[in-house]
Amino acid sequence: MRTKNALIGMTATLTVGVLLGIMLFPLRKKGSRKGIAQKGRDLADALDERIDQRFNDFEKRMNEVVKKLTTEVGGVASESLAR
Repeated sequence: MRTKNALIGMTATLTVGVLLGIMLFPLRKKGSRKGIAQKGRDLADALDERIDQRFNDFEKRMNEVVKKLTTEVGGVASESLAR
């Protein structure tokens, strides 16, 4: 448990340090903050598109499974009624 807490503390400290470094000591190029912000937006957009695509693929597969199961259940029900 102590090791886990230590790792969480170190990760949080590192994250805060990086964020403060970016805010307080901008890169030499002009617009570095704007560049970082744009890169973040681009990554978020790409991730959003990828999630949408995965969800659509999953939905399509599930619809196919439901259709197949509905057909199979319908066939079994017809056989039962015919007896």
